[in-house]
Amino acid sequence: MAQNLTRMQNNSNKRPACYAPWITTYESAVGKINPCCDMQGWIIPNHERKSISFEERWNDPAMVKFRETLLTGKLPEDSCGNCIHNEKNGAVSLRQEYDDFEKYVELDKFKLVHMDYRESNVCNMSCKMCGTSLSSTHAMSQGMYGKNGILSNPTDPKLYIDNLENIRSINFAGGEPALMDSFYDVLNAIIDKNLQKNISVSLVTNGSVIMRNNDNWMEKLTQGGFKSANIAVSVDCIEDAHDYWRQKNTWKSVEKTLDYMIECKASGMCDPGVTLTIRTAIGWPNAFKAKDVFDRYVGQVDRLRHNFINNPPWLSIDMLRNDKLKELYEYWVDYPEIQKAFNKTENEMTFSEELQMKKWKRTNETLDKYNRNMTFADAFPEFAKLYDSIIVPETGRIT
Repeated sequence: MAQNLTRMQNNSNKRPACYAPWITTYESAVGKINPCCDMQGWIIPNHERKSISFEERWNDPAMVKFRETLLTGKLPEDSCGNCIHNEKNGAVSLRQEYDDFEKYVELDKFKLVHMDYRESNVCNMSCKMCGTSLSSTHAMSQGMYGKNGILSNPTDPKLYIDNLENIRSINFAGGEPALMDSFYDVLNAIIDKNLQKNISVSLVTNGSVIMRNNDNWMEKLTQGGFKSANIAVSVDCIEDAHDYWRQKNTWKSVEKTLDYMIECKASGMCDPGVTLTIRTAIGWPNAFKAKDVFDRYVGQVDRLRHNFINNPPWLSIDMLRNDKLKELYEYWVDYPEIQKAFNKTENEMTFSEELQMKKWKRTNETLDKYNRNMTFADAFPEFAKLYDSIIVPETGRIT
């Protein structure tokens, strides 16, 4: 350990490929810990599901080794594939966002500048690209984590609340933050300590809930005096396609939240630093329908932000072949930053890719029975033929 720390100090004049391990820490609802939420695999698996201090995380041998790798100036492809994939396709990566915190970085120690705490997997949706660790609804459909499917983080949020004075940025995500106690506890603690003018807040929400008990997060974030507040509503498609891709009978609630925010901005009711962003995750199933989001909300919200699904890989646009890629390239002509991602050539699916698609379809059909009231073909007719071509045995292991 001492040798590793010495090497880190000797590298202190180098700029790392990513600042995440120096300024933030991410832990999932299952207690696993990484430098950021986009990382693949786990630096600290935390099988014991115990509370781990920031100092313990910093000095963990695997975390030390990862920092050393970043100090070479390169992102490791096996763990940083999401950022590499997004940057390759022209989307803004999390690594690029962390460049904004460069002035706070001290390479010989950890300082919590950006907060990313996930209380649990509580969520009222079961989005197709998500899973049990981020959605209690997913977990319930698969009979995991008890009757309510909830898995709670072993770390008390007080660990983070006690460090609010150093924090300059907070990301609330989930699960669904608007359903979590810690979301309101942190917001109220910031306001009670009168720290909001120093802190920029980002909320990633599915947009279906704006109030819990007597707490209205919309009012706190839009009129609470924060340095800035970015409210990012995840919308991958609209109307019936949304109800299939994310959760049945939820589009109207999301639409109402967006309409309210758009009116709030237009009428001047919001603080000057409030921005409204729509985040669109593009995979092959919604590759056509995602354009409806852009067409509807361009010019109405502050930012339309997109990323391409890389994990799980079976939903990636890399699963598409030449005919659909060409069709999508022409379809997205009005949005060249997205269009260029479809300017590629893909040959026939490999055996491994076909196997992944079969396993995904079986899981997808289980979800359809549990909480959907329409079929894949109803939601995404452009890919009905491709979906039907994925032959899944009714029973037995897929090999």
